[in-house]
Amino acid sequence: ESRGLSLVTEASDRVFPATQKAYDVYKVLEDFIKENNVEVSLNTSVTSVVKNENEIFKIKTSNGEFEAKNIIISTGGQSHPETGSTGDGFKILQSLGHKIKDPTPGLVPIAIEESWIKELSGTALDDVKFVVLVDGVKKIQKRGRVLITHFGLSGPLIINTSKKIGELLCEGETKIQLDLFPALDYPDLERLMLEHFDNSKNKDLKNVIKDFAPNGTYNLLISLLEKEILDKKVHSITKNERKTIAKAFKNISLTVTGLMGFDKAIIADGGVMLSEIDTKSMQSKIIEKVFVTGDLLDIYRPSGGYSLQLCWTTGFVAGSNIN
Repeated sequence: ESRGLSLVTEASDRVFPATQKAYDVYKVLEDFIKENNVEVSLNTSVTSVVKNENEIFKIKTSNGEFEAKNIIISTGGQSHPETGSTGDGFKILQSLGHKIKDPTPGLVPIAIEESWIKELSGTALDDVKFVVLVDGVKKIQKRGRVLITHFGLSGPLIINTSKKIGELLCEGETKIQLDLFPALDYPDLERLMLEHFDNSKNKDLKNVIKDFAPNGTYNLLISLLEKEILDKKVHSITKNERKTIAKAFKNISLTVTGLMGFDKAIIADGGVMLSEIDTKSMQSKIIEKVFVTGDLLDIYRPSGGYSLQLCWTTGFVAGSNIN
């Protein structure tokens, strides 16, 4: 804000630019480094970093050599390689003596076997119960927002559970059950349907479902039922058919085939162990005058702005402690 960018605080104390444009944050940072005559070398890859006997770093790049008394390594980890975070920072840190815990995709969407759900790509389910079972045994139960994608499931609920699901995949057949009416048990759901059926006795079932479908669920609900029953007048729906409909809506079974890769991961787990970093300054304990920030550090965090906060905070601490 002191640099002219107005901010707003939203749910869970998350702070955003008032314009809701990430580019505006970038522009403030870009203008600041220009004002301070910071030299930026674009399209320049670092090939090696070596500290000589005079405590000076020799940095070889594809565009010549640089010298520095201090270096901050802020290359990002290994998620979203299209941004340039391809793991080069880990190689540099290894060459300087750091141990690196092998990165694995973290906070990542889930791949699903059933092809029919992928036809609903882009459907957002605002409030669902989400149960993970391994060989039929319940392991995880949560409730929240789920997004259907062309490869399976995403959204905050899925992404924040992905690490545990990845571990469960090694234990046996892993299934996900979705309940689209988490606030209602089976009898309550049947009563809700009956109320709407009584008010629309001569309508087709597919049209009445619109009246009680939770936000975002209509396309998914009708995809779970046969066309024959969807075209049926609600006054002709039998008690057994109501039970079948209720079960379809509250027990959608999906087979997990795996987690998506680094290109879909919000973060990648792994990196430099914190035991090798002085977190009061972000300076390496292995080699002086080297500072490590952001996704290079082995810190697990959920989605919701924590990765950005990690970068802002460690970057500020590192920059403030160089002398």
